[in-house]
Amino acid sequence: MVNMSVTIDDRGSTSSSPRLPLELERDIFEIAAYQDLGSAYQLLFVAKRVYQWIEPMVYRVLLRFTTKPTRLRSSLRSCPLLDQCQTDQEPSPRLKQVSSYTTHLMVQDVHANVANEILKLHSRVQDLALWAISGSHRQLAHTLTTLRLQRLSTSLDKLLLQDDGLQFDPTLFPYLTHLDIVDAGEYRDRVFSKLHLLPRLSHFAWSTVFFVISSDIEEAIKTLLRDSLTLKLLILCPTMQFCFERF
Repeated sequence: MVNMSVTIDDRGSTSSSPRLPLELERDIFEIAAYQDLGSAYQLLFVAKRVYQWIEPMVYRVLLRFTTKPTRLRSSLRSCPLLDQCQTDQEPSPRLKQVSSYTTHLMVQDVHANVANEILKLHSRVQDLALWAISGSHRQLAHTLTTLRLQRLSTSLDKLLLQDDGLQFDPTLFPYLTHLDIVDAGEYRDRVFSKLHLLPRLSHFAWSTVFFVISSDIEEAIKTLLRDSLTLKLLILCPTMQFCFERF
């Protein structure tokens, strides 16, 4: 029922105009934001209370890319706050302020040092895509192990710890349920042979332009299918156009 009583708005003035119950009003704004996250930023300027509701939603998903990947919807845009993040500059106070809201993050076409700085700011990230990252991955690979990742889409070398002789340690990813390897590289056997040891892995995808399954990889896949207690879906895809969103 609409509340007809006198209310106080965000500016402290009184008003006797009809007002929706606060819970219903919040539901309406949150639904509107979910329907179009690309435009949700505009809702921040409606009122202070709406700002408090919507701000965590606006920064829940952050993207940084130079050229938009074909797998992304046309309405999605690179985040200006992330675009400004560089290794030789202090992150903006605003980015530090909102980074705690971010649980979904995609970073593409940046140097590994920049990607590493971004990840260190976003310690609550659960779903992560790292594509076309250049430079040494030593620090970046270590930072990945400090996150409570549930979904990860990346090239295989990001999973190898250089301090441990380029080895893959599945115990460092105890929460990982979805793994998408977009480029296996020459060390693929070091990861594939231990995939069945990931304690929560339920969805695994491997997509690569050069799709050749060697005998050791074939054996690793058989081991994964036989010994994994959690695996529900396995996809081997000979193309870089595979869309991880379909999971």
